[in-house]
Amino acid sequence: MDNIRPRATSLPPSLPAVRKVTVTPTVQQSVSRSSSQPPAQPDQELSKLGKKRRISESEPPDAKSQQQVKKPRKQDAGEPLPKKSDSQASKQDNRRPSVDQKPSAVQTKNSKQEPISSKISKGEQSPNIGKTPKSPTASARKTPKSWPASVGKQKVKGLSNPSQWCYRRSVLQSLIALPQLFNLLDESHKSCPKQGRCVTCAMRQLLTAYHTSPGSVGSQLSALDGAIRATGRSSEPRWSAISQTQEDSHDFLQYLLGTIEKAKGVDKDQFSSLFRIKHKISWVCDGCKKVHTHSDPPGFSLSLPIPNRSGVSLTDCLNTYHRESNVTIRCDKCKKNAKRTRIFKLDNAPDVLPIQLMRFGYGARGPTKNKQHVDFPEELDLSPWALDQSQPSKYRLQAIVAHSGSLKFGHYIAYVRGPDGIKEISDSSVSPSNAKEWRRPTSGFNPYILVYIKQ
Repeated sequence: MDNIRPRATSLPPSLPAVRKVTVTPTVQQSVSRSSSQPPAQPDQELSKLGKKRRISESEPPDAKSQQQVKKPRKQDAGEPLPKKSDSQASKQDNRRPSVDQKPSAVQTKNSKQEPISSKISKGEQSPNIGKTPKSPTASARKTPKSWPASVGKQKVKGLSNPSQWCYRRSVLQSLIALPQLFNLLDESHKSCPKQGRCVTCAMRQLLTAYHTSPGSVGSQLSALDGAIRATGRSSEPRWSAISQTQEDSHDFLQYLLGTIEKAKGVDKDQFSSLFRIKHKISWVCDGCKKVHTHSDPPGFSLSLPIPNRSGVSLTDCLNTYHRESNVTIRCDKCKKNAKRTRIFKLDNAPDVLPIQLMRFGYGARGPTKNKQHVDFPEELDLSPWALDQSQPSKYRLQAIVAHSGSLKFGHYIAYVRGPDGIKEISDSSVSPSNAKEWRRPTSGFNPYILVYIKQ
């Protein structure tokens, strides 16, 4: 069975830079890392939102589009399972159950993490528990964390939006603000035979022009859109949304990073040390006391459920993500199905950490958006959730992708940390912001993707 934990994806709307469009978003039904299907083609109409932000509106998505997302794993506790080896059983267990489809139903009974060692005696612990295995990226060449001299003073520019692609523009701004990505592409993807048809080439040229030229980057941005249009449907990973459709910014982020990772000349270990996140999973059988451990497939981001209570913090979301209760798993030793508690420990802390706050799901009346405020810090320490707490895991907030509206209308913007402070970027418009506003944006915008960089 494929070793992938379901993650919820969402498909909020986005708008063009100069005209109003309607939206038919796709809503996730489970927690999934895979991209959702593109929504229906939007209709055209006009309206305005304060501070020149555009909002679109349309009919809710049809039932078919809602069912296109992968269903969550479901296992009947009473159904006997075939006999498997311990490694095979571990793989079958390595799918996370979906968060309750209603955002209001996400609950955390105990936000404090209980170490797995508290449930078993020392003599019964696996010799691998508490030890950090050698990471495949441990010997990877380190990418510089500062801007090169060729860039000089970092620049912040708007990006024109000729279509309904604010979901792209906001993600691009969050990536453009990363010196690590600039340095990686600047030194690893210099020659490519697929000129005009290579997304990574176009991304590299956009980064170079953005930070080294005084003018606009319209031609480089058009070249990137053209490369996506020419190769997206056949590339791996694929991106079928190449026309005037509205998509989820997190899905686009996954596609873009996956494409760059597979590009010729990009050092895979070096890329993994920048973006790949990996967890070690442990659970204990209450009957025979056997401790089971296995690795979670690495991903590009953390997709965190939002607990349904007031005063939610990012710490609450991280606690919910890293501890799963009432998961029906079969123990390979005693051959019994029972509800277990799985503990997730961070095994590899990358240099760049995107965090998705899962705001889109199903409510009592159908698809809905969770607009609840989540308090998140400028400085984030991941050591409480790390397998090896002695390793450096302190991060600083570098960029935010925020969404305004609901499943019927909306718009994406970005906040980035620049050389002259924090900037709010809405397509081609750039305006000054501050630390207070980007952590709790005004005018109805909800932070959706938080991009942290390791210090």
